[in-house]
Amino acid sequence: MAGKIYEDDWGVVVKINVGIDLTLASAYSCYVVKPNGLIASWSPTIQLPATDGILIYTTQSNDFNVPGNYRLQAIIVFPSGSFTGELATFRVYKKGE
Repeated sequence: MAGKIYEDDWGVVVKINVGIDLTLASAYSCYVVKPNGLIASWSPTIQLPATDGILIYTTQSNDFNVPGNYRLQAIIVFPSGSFTGELATFRVYKKGE
């Protein structure tokens, strides 16, 4: 993500670098905790080439409906096991900030 993100923005492209080859991944999602404590699940896609280890998600309306600090973790499932990525935090600003 680059630049500031404001509440109610959508169409924002979020790239999550998980740091591992995703070629054999059978499932992947992002667990998002909003500033108000509500939990959302995002369904990203793999950015090609999968060997770069990047998930990509384009936000929808209401994804950023609360200003404040968001917490995000990727969950990747492989035939050999399920892995949770490192916690990433980012801020969504109030309009006018």
